[in-house]
Amino acid sequence: MTKMGNGQFILASLLAVLALSGCGEDTQKSSNSEEEVGSVVQEASATVQEDYYLSVSVELQDAQSLAIVLASNLPGDVEVMISVGLLGQGPDDLAVGTNQRASLRKGHGKEVLHISEIPQGDYEVYATFYPRWGFGDNEKVASIKDSIRSDIHVVAITGSGEPASQYLKREEGRMWVIDNIFPGTLWEPEKIRSRFGDWVSFPATKRNPEIIKNYYFPSIDMTIVVNQLKGEVATWAKGRQGL
Repeated sequence: MTKMGNGQFILASLLAVLALSGCGEDTQKSSNSEEEVGSVVQEASATVQEDYYLSVSVELQDAQSLAIVLASNLPGDVEVMISVGLLGQGPDDLAVGTNQRASLRKGHGKEVLHISEIPQGDYEVYATFYPRWGFGDNEKVASIKDSIRSDIHVVAITGSGEPASQYLKREEGRMWVIDNIFPGTLWEPEKIRSRFGDWVSFPATKRNPEIIKNYYFPSIDMTIVVNQLKGEVATWAKGRQGL
């Protein structure tokens, strides 16, 4: 190879190195730009859910019914859950109230809840959209991953007229019986009396009344049937229903 050829070769090599270096910088810049764009997209997606809302207005029509008017900017036709829960309850307390699904079409909906069997008291009323099932057959919005809850309204409900405290005492007492008393359980009358108060006894008609005794407890509206001969519980029933 001539000297001229060597020089041209070296020059060409230098130009190639410079070109490759420039490409690397451009590639790095392009990569950085893509990361920045991705970051912006993620930030935008994280704030999209906050732009959606769900609101309710509550109208107590009478002692038997509660009208719920719903509004939202959620897209399409969706379903939400309306909740009516006794004020002041904890997560582990016996649930008192009612729940009902409701539909929103083009952002609007209205539902009437029947509350005649709910005990008397103050209740929290609100609606919740759950993305897992709320979209139904509509196309889901990918950015909505968490539930969306409306504002909470506190409403005084008469319902059945029975005070909620009395209802809770009865239902919790029933649950205790169901969980702790079984056929064959030792009959301990004073222990049961101290928990549920005095009973009203009535004679057995389906079994030997000399052996089987029925004890009705008004505080929990339950009857405990006892085999006096064995000194143990035979069975129990809700209401004034013995053997």
